[in-house]
Amino acid sequence: MKKIISIISLLCMTHMLAMQQEKMDYLLQVAAEERAKIESPAFVYKSTSVYKCDYPGCNKSYSLEGSLEEHRLTHRPKNTPCDVCGKLFIHGDSVRQHKRLMHADIVKK
Repeated sequence: MKKIISIISLLCMTHMLAMQQEKMDYLLQVAAEERAKIESPAFVYKSTSVYKCDYPGCNKSYSLEGSLEEHRLTHRPKNTPCDVCGKLFIHGDSVRQHKRLMHADIVKK
């Protein structure tokens, strides 16, 4: 009787492993098909950029309004100088970061 139960258990486990292998094979096949679609020359990236910079000569566009607002800062005049080398920046935070990175040996932290 124990031998029959062991055989049945073994058959059940074998069946479960076969089912798991089928699922794994299917998932690998789907992943390969998706990879082939993306890597194919027919795959075209469609931009969803709807926020365009209106600064003359700038062709940048963004999908998020906040990203465009951040970008627009690059068009502001640079009138905050680094007191070590004189390089100009848009605002003081950029000067502080520049000094920390470029003049670490001169500027105290």
